[in-house]
Amino acid sequence: RFDARAPAVVADPYPTYRALREAGPLCRMGPGSWGVTRYADVSRLVRDPRLGSEFPTDYHRMSAGDGPAGAFFGRIILYRDPPEHGRLRRLMAKAFSPALVRRLRPTIESMVTELLAPAARTGRFDAVSDLAFPLPVMVVCALMGIPPADHDRIRPYALDLSKAFAAIVPDEDRPAADRAVEWLRGYLGEILDRRRAE
Repeated sequence: RFDARAPAVVADPYPTYRALREAGPLCRMGPGSWGVTRYADVSRLVRDPRLGSEFPTDYHRMSAGDGPAGAFFGRIILYRDPPEHGRLRRLMAKAFSPALVRRLRPTIESMVTELLAPAARTGRFDAVSDLAFPLPVMVVCALMGIPPADHDRIRPYALDLSKAFAAIVPDEDRPAADRAVEWLRGYLGEILDRRRAE
């Protein structure tokens, strides 16, 4: 059995991964789920069209609750199978084309410079909290045309929503995930309304 939140696993997961591989090709991950422990098996499975990513509605309710977060996870591209996954992916491919990403390179470099500036002044730097966490939010905001002035408003909601990607969202994190989905939906709805009007 594998518990990704066990303190020993969080501190250093590699001994646990090694033990799981040595124990066999499958391990119990949690309610109704199994983990595949060996690369060759995983590689073969991810290419098998009989397998999918879509979960029943009841799973999302059990995982994230009955609120907006549970409904949100039932609709995102990550958990959709063909043909819906392909339709959504084609729509996203237009928005995230390689040409657009190349054009954003100077913007992203500027963001990284901005995030590293405090480290240059203080001599202290945490790669996760100072760069790896804020940068993706800033880049996605830039791709969506969200003003830089709003990035700090969005960041805490993005963090609350990111916690809800766990297989089972702890009860204490569910209300914040629900609030995050509602706030982000309202915020993006306002932006879309303004763009339609303009």
